[in-house]
Amino acid sequence: MKLYTELAEYYYEIEKAGRNFTEEIQLIDGVFKKLKIHSVTDLGCGTGEHIFALHELGYKVQGVDASSGMVAVAENRFPACQFIHAKIQDYISPQPQDAMMCLFGSINYLIEEDELDIAFSNICQSLRPGGIFFLEVWNAFPIQEIKRKPLSNVSVSQIGKTLIQRNRGFRLQENNTKESLVEVNFVYNLNGKKIQDKHIMRVFYPEEIMEILQRNQLEVVATYGDYQKSPFKKNNGRMIVICRANLRRENL
Repeated sequence: MKLYTELAEYYYEIEKAGRNFTEEIQLIDGVFKKLKIHSVTDLGCGTGEHIFALHELGYKVQGVDASSGMVAVAENRFPACQFIHAKIQDYISPQPQDAMMCLFGSINYLIEEDELDIAFSNICQSLRPGGIFFLEVWNAFPIQEIKRKPLSNVSVSQIGKTLIQRNRGFRLQENNTKESLVEVNFVYNLNGKKIQDKHIMRVFYPEEIMEILQRNQLEVVATYGDYQKSPFKKNNGRMIVICRANLRRENL
């Protein structure tokens, strides 16, 4: 996936057009402060911007990413933070963490049930008793309804002298399995140079992701439809799910 290799240097600037970084950090920090979280691991940390923001807020942080290119950019930009090159489903923290988080649909790249079970089991093992898992995952309902969207321009980013136009389209894959798989196609134009990129991702219905989490000892304590803590609705593009590695519930 070229977004995480050839375009790693530009990744954050490309993605931030569709994000509200300040809003994201405010919700994460609010949840973590309320639950007295001190140590945090970001799985699928990209080029490290969320990790650095939490570091600046006083958290003990580490980032994990499967792309060596992304980790190299993160280490160069944020030398005060620790970054680890590893797949989400392979990583177990050597020290118990107060919280783990996985944002922006990184978990959607895990397609098979066994991959997901291993990943969530390892997350639970990495957390201290009662630790928190903060997950953002793409919702299957809107994708199933639309099924296909043609390639169109979604953002334009100016990064130094480089102008990047990002075009995106997707189609729901037809298959005979219960998993909902979507093929997301990108075309990036960098000062006239064209880069094509294809991502295969699994999107989840709410009850589907909840069942996978719960069977791996991650009890859901709160679910939102956005980073403003709006109640989750069927047409939301994302689900934000906050879990605890035991059964005690909190009012979040």
